[in-house]
Amino acid sequence: MGSATPLYGIGIVLVLVAFGALHRWLRGITGPRADASGGALGAAAIAFAVGSSVLGAAILVDSEQVRTENSRVFVYEVSVVPNATATVTLRLPAPGDPRVHRALSATNGSSSLRYIPADDGPSGTDAAVEIVATGAVRFVVEVRFIGSTLNRTIVGSIPSQPPSTGSRAAAASVELLEPSPGAVGAQVNLTMRYTEYCATTRFTIGADVTEGLGSYAAAWSVVSTALCVPAP
Repeated sequence: MGSATPLYGIGIVLVLVAFGALHRWLRGITGPRADASGGALGAAAIAFAVGSSVLGAAILVDSEQVRTENSRVFVYEVSVVPNATATVTLRLPAPGDPRVHRALSATNGSSSLRYIPADDGPSGTDAAVEIVATGAVRFVVEVRFIGSTLNRTIVGSIPSQPPSTGSRAAAASVELLEPSPGAVGAQVNLTMRYTEYCATTRFTIGADVTEGLGSYAAAWSVVSTALCVPAP
């Protein structure tokens, strides 16, 4: 989106022209010869009207620019496919931004997804996203808001922060809790996506998860958007 600066400049010039024309008209009606020009008054009115409209348009452009630059989108997309017809409970990496935690609560049939905050007690467990899957299931949670930059820290990832740009390998903690009899694991595909004005950040996992707590290969990627890439 273009800058509103030229519109502000045009609007201010037109308003100044209007003041000049109005000043000329006032001098005409108050001067010794009282030779006020009706054309000067008309020009002042037109310049005021056009200048005000241009300034109003500039304010609208600026407001839209601010809204666009401060729009945030977070997506938590995960699919789980148990390798048997049994219920599995998984704990997956969680986003660190508290503004998205409330949205991480969903059901799909008899399966569910929920955010579990960190436990500062003796157990000392980290925050996680827990999924109870009674079969193959997919969840997509999307959060949109206008606000400050997203906190892209991910709990359960090493490293927990993305690179400034490009890609980076990571290790993700995933836990499969006490599977039902006959269940020995699940295929898990997770993507967390952060979309902001200048960049889109993704954190991905694709792993065959087995019982217990394990570390699985993950990846960060950061791609600058066209809005912030300088023209060649």
